[in-house]
Amino acid sequence: MPKSAPKRPRRNMAAYDALLELLLSGELKPGEIINRRQIAARLDMSVAPVLEAMLRLEGDGFLEVLPNKGTRVCAVRLDEVRGNLEVREALEGQAARIWDADAFDAAAKDLARLAREVDRATHRTRAAWEAEVAFHQALVDVAACAALSRAHRRVMRIGLFHQLNAILTPAEAKRTGHAAFLKKLRAASAGDAEKLVRAHVWSGKGQLRAGT
Repeated sequence: MPKSAPKRPRRNMAAYDALLELLLSGELKPGEIINRRQIAARLDMSVAPVLEAMLRLEGDGFLEVLPNKGTRVCAVRLDEVRGNLEVREALEGQAARIWDADAFDAAAKDLARLAREVDRATHRTRAAWEAEVAFHQALVDVAACAALSRAHRRVMRIGLFHQLNAILTPAEAKRTGHAAFLKKLRAASAGDAEKLVRAHVWSGKGQLRAGT
């Protein structure tokens, strides 16, 4: 009996992951025009799943369509970087305001594991990007507000894409220890937790916030 063909969702996800890897590794740079047939050939895939992946990445904010020119990697602009960080601060701060101690304690073990993964990850790699997204998303998910989690996921993903594309200098991009940050959060009151979260979002990005 011949083997059945792979399911379309699996092919689409493979194309999405492969194209995202090109974006996050810097092989596809902000402002670069990309062609779905060339990408398909580069990834040794058919055009259909690559097109689906490009459409999804466009929705995520990584790609944009230019009339009569094609699709390009979104340019990274400082005003958008600052704006994303402002929104992220608001969302994560709100999550800290509304999560309760029991929910935080229940998630503490997973949060600690994710924090360690961030601290171990090598800067400017896909592993570091995924680890930081997962940690901060898990923090927001403690609030158990689906709309808040959805909004944060999109902002966090595109915001870290900006950071990975050299908006921050190496010194500015240095992470604070996430395990140490989590330990402070566990000991903080609700009001103090919100302050800690808001400060953490801007940690190492002071010059960006000031617009200098």
